[in-house]
Amino acid sequence: MKATSNVVTYLRNSIVASSNPKIDFSQGKYHPIKIKEIESSQVLEETYQDLFEEFWGDMSQDKKDKITEINVLICPKIVKLDIVESKRTEADLEALTGLFFIPATLDRLGRLAFNKEDSKYPWFPREFLEPMIEPLLSIGSIAEIDTFLSDNIAVLEKITTWPEYLAFIKFFYQFVTSSDFDSETIIRENNKILLTEDMYIFLDSTINSTFHIMDLYNELRKEGVSSALLDNFLELKEKPSVPLVENNIAQMQLHMGQMNGEYALSPSQREVINHMHQLDRGEILAVNGPPGTGKTTLLQSVVANMYVDKALKEEMPPIIVASSTNNQAVTNIIESFGNIEKVGIGVIEERWLTGINSFATYFNSKSRPATGKGYQCTDNQGRLFVKEMESDANLESSKGKFGKNFSKYFGKAYVSLEDSRRTILKRLRTINDSKNEFLRLIEEIKSIIGDSTHINEYIRNLDVQIESSDRVVMSARKRIEDWKSHYHKLPWIVKLLSPLGLFSSKIKNHLQQNIESGESRLLKPPLVMNEIEGTYSQLIYDEVCKIDELHKQKELIERLSKRWNEMLVSFKHLGIDLFGKTAVGIDLEALNQVLDSKVRYTEFWLAVHYYEARWLNGDQKCTENQKGKTFKGVLELYFNRLCMITPCLVMTFFMLPKQFKCYVAPNNYEYMYQFIDLLIVDEAGQVSPEIAAPSFALAKNALVVGDVHQIAPVWNLTKPLDTALAISSKVIDCKEGFEQLSRIGVNCSESSVMRVAAKACRYEKFGKGLFLSEHRRCYDEIISYCNDLVYDGNLKPLRGSSNNIETKLDLPPIGYKQISSSKSVRMGTSRQNKEEAKAIVEWIISQFDWIERAYPNEKLDNLVGIVTPFKAQAILIKRELKSRRFKKYEHITVGTVHTFQGAERKVIIFSSVYGSEDGCYFMDASPSMMNVAVSRAKDHFFVFGEMECMDFSSTSASGLLRSYLIGNEIY
Repeated sequence: MKATSNVVTYLRNSIVASSNPKIDFSQGKYHPIKIKEIESSQVLEETYQDLFEEFWGDMSQDKKDKITEINVLICPKIVKLDIVESKRTEADLEALTGLFFIPATLDRLGRLAFNKEDSKYPWFPREFLEPMIEPLLSIGSIAEIDTFLSDNIAVLEKITTWPEYLAFIKFFYQFVTSSDFDSETIIRENNKILLTEDMYIFLDSTINSTFHIMDLYNELRKEGVSSALLDNFLELKEKPSVPLVENNIAQMQLHMGQMNGEYALSPSQREVINHMHQLDRGEILAVNGPPGTGKTTLLQSVVANMYVDKALKEEMPPIIVASSTNNQAVTNIIESFGNIEKVGIGVIEERWLTGINSFATYFNSKSRPATGKGYQCTDNQGRLFVKEMESDANLESSKGKFGKNFSKYFGKAYVSLEDSRRTILKRLRTINDSKNEFLRLIEEIKSIIGDSTHINEYIRNLDVQIESSDRVVMSARKRIEDWKSHYHKLPWIVKLLSPLGLFSSKIKNHLQQNIESGESRLLKPPLVMNEIEGTYSQLIYDEVCKIDELHKQKELIERLSKRWNEMLVSFKHLGIDLFGKTAVGIDLEALNQVLDSKVRYTEFWLAVHYYEARWLNGDQKCTENQKGKTFKGVLELYFNRLCMITPCLVMTFFMLPKQFKCYVAPNNYEYMYQFIDLLIVDEAGQVSPEIAAPSFALAKNALVVGDVHQIAPVWNLTKPLDTALAISSKVIDCKEGFEQLSRIGVNCSESSVMRVAAKACRYEKFGKGLFLSEHRRCYDEIISYCNDLVYDGNLKPLRGSSNNIETKLDLPPIGYKQISSSKSVRMGTSRQNKEEAKAIVEWIISQFDWIERAYPNEKLDNLVGIVTPFKAQAILIKRELKSRRFKKYEHITVGTVHTFQGAERKVIIFSSVYGSEDGCYFMDASPSMMNVAVSRAKDHFFVFGEMECMDFSSTSASGLLRSYLIGNEIY
C-alpha cells in the first residue's frame, strides 16, 4: 500500500497547490492587522473575538464549544491607489487589491499557526503573474513560482512552527517579486508598484468545491485504509493485456437485462457487457467512446444487467454510482435514465409507483434548483425526492397504482405485496430460464447446422440431399440391370470362357458400347463386368448410408425444430412474441438483437416491479428515529432501499465523498469504503485524475467511459510544479521520473481519468481499453473527417452516406461559406471577427424558416448550433442575433465546443474567426476541439470564415478540414 499511499499524498497535494485565486475580501468583513502581530503570531483580542463571532454566526453554543480553531487569510500586500481628480492612476485596479495571501489557523486565544493539516501554500493571484495577455499589473511570473516551489516544497512540509512558516513566507515573496517583504514597493523591470502599509486578516472562504475530496484524501492517508480498486487505479505500471472475450452462448446467457427496448446493443457495446462479466473485484474496465457511438445506451444496459441479476438472486439491488466533474455530464446521464422510450408491450413498461419518473437520482449540491428541471434530487439524509416518495400519501397512492397494474398485466386479482413479489419473481425467473434454455437449444442446433440462415431452410436442404441420393441409388440400380442385360447379349461360349482370359477384346469392345455420358468418371478401363457391378454396388451402399445419416439428422433437427417452436409458443404465453413473422437464423448477433429488444427488456421491467414490490412492502425502510441520520447501518439501509426504485445514483466527484461519509461518534466520521458495487465515470477524458481518484476507494469495481480525443480536463498545475509535488511525495526520485508518470497518465498536469483507467485495464482494442466502434449520429461524409483526424479509421459509420438518403436540405453534408477577411480582432486572450458574425446571422435569418420546414417534427432547439473557438466571437454572434430582433434566436445555441459537449444539432455552423493573415493556430493546436465541433452535426456541418486561414497540409486539423470542404461551397 506504500506506493499507493505516496500517490494519494501526491494527488492530494496537487489539489492544495492549485488553489491560488484572487480574493475580493472588500465585499466581506476584514480586520486590520499589524506586522508585529504577524511576526509574534498573536492577534489582538478584539480582532480574533470578532473573527470567531463571524465564523460562529447563529451556531448553537454546543457547536461553538467544539470549535477550537478557524481558518483565516492574511493579506499583507495591497496595491496603493493614488486618487487624482477622482480617477485611479494605478492600473485601473479595484480598491483593496491584494497581491499576496497567507493561509493560517487562528485559535481561541488569538494565536496564529501554520495549517499543517491542509498544507495550504501562500499564493499570488494568477492574474498578476506573467505570462499575461493584457497585463494589469505584473509582480512576478509563473516560472519563478514553479522554480521556487520545485526547490523548496520539501521545506514547507517540514515546517512545524510559526517562525519557520514566516521565514518561508518572506523568502517566497522576495524570490518571486525581487522585493523585500518589509518594503512598501515592488520594483520589477523598471516598474514601481506602490503598496499600502495596511494589512488585513479575514476568514478563509476559499474552501472550494474540493472540500469533500480533500476530506476523503485525508482519511485515505491514515493507517489501515486499503482499497483494491484504488490500488489498481493508482498502480505505477501498465497492466498486461489479455485476450478479448468472445461473444458466445455462455456470454449471451449472462446478459439478462436491457433498459432500452428500442435499440439493441451494437457489437462493440455488447463486447463491453461481456467483459463486465469477467471483472474480478477491484478491476477497472476502460471504454473509449467516440462521439455518436452509444455511450448512453451502454450505461443503461450495464445498470439494467446488474439490476436484473440481483433481482433473480433475491439480493439487495446493486449500488451503482455514475459520476463526472461537470454538471452537464451528470445531467446528461440523469436525463437519459428518465427518457426510456416505450416499445408498446403494455403496462409492464410503466412505473407502478407514483411520484417517480426516472431510474436515476441526482445528489447535487443545490438540490432545489435542480428539482425545477424535473430531476429527482436528494442527499444521504433523504431530503426532497426521497422524502416525497416515502410520504404516507405517496405510499398509499403507489400501492393503489401497483395493485391495479399488477392485476392488468398478470390477469389475476391482486392479493398482497408479498404475493405480487413472488409472482413477479417467478415470471422473471421463468423468462430467464426460458432464455437460457433457448440459448442452449440454439447452441445444440448450431453445433449441427453451423451458421445456417434458418432451421427450416436447413431441413429443406436435407430433403434435397435425400432426394438427390435416392435418385443416385435408383439410377445405380437401373444401370446395374442395364449392364447385366447388355452383358447377357454376348454368345454363351464367350461368357463361359471369359474367366480364362479368352475373348477379352471382344468382351471389352462389347461393354464399351454400353457406357453412357458421365460414367467414364465412375468406371475406369479396362471394363470388367464384375468390377462394374461392384462399383455400382458400392455406390448404392454409400448413398444408402448417406440417406440413413441424413434421415437421422433430419429427425434430430425436426425434434429440435419442434422444441424451437414449442419455446416460441412458451415465450408467447409469457407475453413475448420473439420473432413475429420474421425468419431468424442462428446468427448470434441477430439473435442477440432480438433478445435485447424482447426478452432482456422484459426482464428489466419485471425486475423493476419486483423491487417496487419490495420497496412498497417496507424492505430496508428506516425507522422514524433513523431518518436523516448518517450512521453506517442507517446509510446501508438508505442506499439499498433507494436503489430498489432508482438503480443509478448520479453525482459529481465533488459531492460523491460526502454522500458516503458516515457518523461514528462526535467529531468522528468514517467513509463507506468499497460499498459502491460499480462506480461509473462518464466523460472520463474531461476529468483530471486527482479529482476522481479518492472516490475509487469507495467502490468495488469501476467502468470508465470517455474519449481522450474530445475536450481535455482543465489542469491547474504546470508541469514543473507537478514534477516537484511528485518528487516531494516520493512518487518519483527525480525530474526524469516524471516521464514515466506522463506515459502511464498518473499526473495532474497533462492527464485524465480515462488515461489512468486505460493503463489499469486488462483489455486492449485499438489501444488500451475497449473501443465503441459503431457510429450512428452523423452522415458518413461528416464523421469521416473525425475518423481520419483522430480515430485512425477505427470508427464504423453506420448512418450512411447522404447520397443514399433523401436529405432534408438541398445542401452538402459538409461545406463552407467564404467570408473574406485579413485579420481578426484580439479581445484579451480571445478573438472576434465582426464580418463573419454578421454573415452567419444573415444566413440564419434567411434560412431558418426553410430549415424549420425541413424538420417539421423536430424541436426548434435541436435544429441549429453555432460553434466557435473563441468566447468573444460567441458573445458577438449572440449580440448580433438579438440586435436583429430575430424572434427565434433563443432556440439557437451559440458557444465554444465546451457548450456543445454531449449535444447534437441537425445543422452546425462553425465560425473559424481567423483572417487570412492570422493562421489557424487554435484549430491546429487542438484536434480534439475540431473533433467535438464537427461531430455535433447530424446532417450538415458548415464552416463560415476565411478559407485562406486554413493550413494546406492534410496532416493538420485545419488542412484536413480544407480538403473536405473544397468543392462544397454554399451560398
